[in-house]
Amino acid sequence: MFQSSETLERSRQPEIRQAAMPRFPDYPLVNMNCGARAVILNDPEADGVRLEFVLPAGSSREAQPLAAQFTIALLREGTQAHPGTRLIKKLDRHGAFVELQASADYAWLTAYAHKRNVASILPLLGEMLTSPELKEKPFQLYRKRQLTRFRTEMLRTRTLASRSFRKLLYADSCYSNVPEESDYLTLKPDDIREFYHTRYGARGMWVIAAGNIGEQWLHTLDNQLAGFVGQGPDFVLTPPGTNAATGQHYVQKADALQSSIVMGRLVVDRRHPDFAALSLTNTILGGYFGSRLMSNLREDKGYTYGIYSQIQSQELATQLTISADVGAEVTAQALDQIRFELRRLQHEAVPDQELELVKNYLSGSYAQALDGVFNQALRLRGLLPVGLGLNYYENLMHEIQQTDAAKVMEIARKYLDPDQMLCVVAGNQAVDN
Repeated sequence: MFQSSETLERSRQPEIRQAAMPRFPDYPLVNMNCGARAVILNDPEADGVRLEFVLPAGSSREAQPLAAQFTIALLREGTQAHPGTRLIKKLDRHGAFVELQASADYAWLTAYAHKRNVASILPLLGEMLTSPELKEKPFQLYRKRQLTRFRTEMLRTRTLASRSFRKLLYADSCYSNVPEESDYLTLKPDDIREFYHTRYGARGMWVIAAGNIGEQWLHTLDNQLAGFVGQGPDFVLTPPGTNAATGQHYVQKADALQSSIVMGRLVVDRRHPDFAALSLTNTILGGYFGSRLMSNLREDKGYTYGIYSQIQSQELATQLTISADVGAEVTAQALDQIRFELRRLQHEAVPDQELELVKNYLSGSYAQALDGVFNQALRLRGLLPVGLGLNYYENLMHEIQQTDAAKVMEIARKYLDPDQMLCVVAGNQAVDN
């Protein structure tokens, strides 16, 4: 019911309150007989269920480029018991929605369904993991679609800048793998089967169940995954070296009307004592719509529609990046203003009002991102494999609230020196100059 307008005081700003972190349910760790580990975030009030399988089968563990992406994608193309489209039709009949993704570190199979259909979809999900068909025809069709997408993406300066940045930043490490067109053309179904047989298995896998689901379903799933132990020898990951590339690099695209900028460096990971203050500093710089970079380059100068900075965590490396698409004729000016904002954080204390605003923004953002067991499950998939739990966010917010302007300046001097960053610009260098 709407409140009467007579009771509202519209001439005064509402009181600003710090958002409280949601209450996290208990989620005891379960060691399954198949070798996987599982957690359940039970919500008896929920109508739906979210089931996720997190496998250490990302691109950093592939010998043949694209094997990780193709393998997880082809799991939906039929199983031994439900070949071809029969699998999808049966999932559709039970109202299940399945997402399949791969990152540098992991591959995810995520399924959403109504609580009454859990018993029906668990065997199908078990089949997808333990006995996929991985046949020639769906492989060829998927490759054709992905190759078309790749060729389209390669026309964009943003793609060119991001690929070059990754190659340079992670040179000679397990994260430097950036697929080329030749990789799409030479990949074979046998490469996919080889990757599946060596990297897929219950050992090292996490099962994250959320919603209206009890522990009894884990026993059913355990039976479905019996024998899913065929993972090969441990893959030795090569971490990035300590001497990451710096300086400015150019990717020429003569017909480009705009330039894409990617600037950044490797930083400390989530366990480091500096990480909370670094997260706060990054948000002030470019982590939200009212950030300094956005205010300067978009609102004041009109160089871009949007500019952001973000911190991305991987298993063996964490990177901070600033990215923007700017008009080709103002590329040099945009770079100057980015460096200006980096140095301003190093040499000027952040005003108290701005510091409190960003802390409140972060507390609200995390409260929203962790609201409900489905959102909590989504966050857990990046935490559990590295030995962290949801209390990580409580500790992070507590440390952020304790961070003052002097600490922000210290962190900026330590991690935001533009001379210690790698900068890649993709565009028409003739116009930029």
